[in-house]
Amino acid sequence: MRAKIIVVLGAVLMATGAAPSAAQDYETARRWCYGEATPEQTVQGCDVIIRANREPAANIAAAYFNRGLIYHGKGQYGSAIADYDQAIKLKPNYPEAFYERGLANRRSDHNDLAMRDYDQSLKLKPGYVDVLNSRCYLRAIVGDLQTALQDCNEALRLAPKNQYAFDSRAFAHLKLGMLDAAIADYNMALQIEAARPYSLYGRGVAKRKRGDVPGGNADMARAKAKVPGIAEEFAKYGVPGF
Repeated sequence: MRAKIIVVLGAVLMATGAAPSAAQDYETARRWCYGEATPEQTVQGCDVIIRANREPAANIAAAYFNRGLIYHGKGQYGSAIADYDQAIKLKPNYPEAFYERGLANRRSDHNDLAMRDYDQSLKLKPGYVDVLNSRCYLRAIVGDLQTALQDCNEALRLAPKNQYAFDSRAFAHLKLGMLDAAIADYNMALQIEAARPYSLYGRGVAKRKRGDVPGGNADMARAKAKVPGIAEEFAKYGVPGF
């Protein structure tokens, strides 16, 4: 799961005369929402914070954001987007919320909305490597390949060991038919994160296209064992298997 937005917890905001148990319950909700907690605890804690509406706007925005991350991680993209919407409404200059909403929009096949979210996130936070990488990948998906490479190159300039940027750039190279460059980038991604399924599958496709059928089949089989639907996902994005 991606990192929650952590809020430094100060004094609990309470009405005069509130029972001690109510104070304890509210403080627990704050810890769960803003600190280390299980996904279920995060949702429960943030529910309390949002309903109570007693925190500063920036803190409530963080509660929506943190709850959205949990929905996002469960594949509940509609619920995640709704929470990111509320976070942005409360805190318009929130690059992380625009970025995460962009990811959820892409997963929901709303590519135009995702691109707008990525663009806005980068306006608010220039050089945001995660966004550069994600925009590179989205641009590669929709066929804007040369611009995709620009984003990935910039991400790797800022973060030379970012395996995700190597993977995304490899995907763009693969779609361009630059097979040696694709394999080299997939190799770099796999050196950083061994057995990454998307890098294995993409490298397998590139190897097969270059004539290394046994090597390509081996990579693709390893990837499919980890992510059974990976071949369909690549095909959806314009890279059919064999």
